[in-house]
Amino acid sequence: MSGQPSVLQVVILRDGLLVGTEVFVPGQYTLGSDPACELKLDDGSVGAKHAKLYFQNGKAAIQDLGAPTGVFVNGHRVTACEVRPVDEIAIGPFSLKTRVIQQKAAQNAPPPEVAALLGAPGEAPGQARPPPQGRAPVPSTVVSARRLAAVAQ
Repeated sequence: MSGQPSVLQVVILRDGLLVGTEVFVPGQYTLGSDPACELKLDDGSVGAKHAKLYFQNGKAAIQDLGAPTGVFVNGHRVTACEVRPVDEIAIGPFSLKTRVIQQKAAQNAPPPEVAALLGAPGEAPGQARPPPQGRAPVPSTVVSARRLAAVAQ
């Protein structure tokens, strides 16, 4: 992929209704009904350790760990296969949709005017900084909700 860090978003549906969304960094994760699983799918038809989800190099794959009810991708029972955003993984009554999200360094950094307000990394909180060029300093006044309500009337 592009070399940018990425995460795997997993959308979980049960009987067509949204149950939740999980986000995973590269690694491997156990899916099943056991509370120790990284992705717990609570249903009697789901094995304790039903499947393993792998995510690395911007790609995802699923592996059936031998559960009697199996793992299905797009309606086909699989033992292991790569999963893409268009694929639907079925485990018991659950449907899982995956999506790789690329994190761009530029998206993580605030705009320059906000970065100036936040200061340099490692700078002590509350340390006085000169205002950015061409701007008047903003007073650090705390206004109570009661005072704001009085002004609004």
